[in-house]
Amino acid sequence: MPALARKSYLPNPGDVYWVDTAILPDYDPKPHRPVLVVKVDPSAANPIIVVTRTSDLTLRTGVFSAVNSACGL
Repeated sequence: MPALARKSYLPNPGDVYWVDTAILPDYDPKPHRPVLVVKVDPSAANPIIVVTRTSDLTLRTGVFSAVNSACGL
């Protein structure tokens, strides 16, 4: 396995990241999705809890987030 280009770190609750949807538990047709970090607990079995963001109100999953072109969202 190749070495990571950046040092690993834990995110802060409230941070938003673009992630590869392969790490999310449900199938997602998009290759990447913005997520909002809601909880970080390094001692837990699942140390980082995120929710997906979406501007599509027809979806049943995700937390509504208005389009924000400045952030690429």
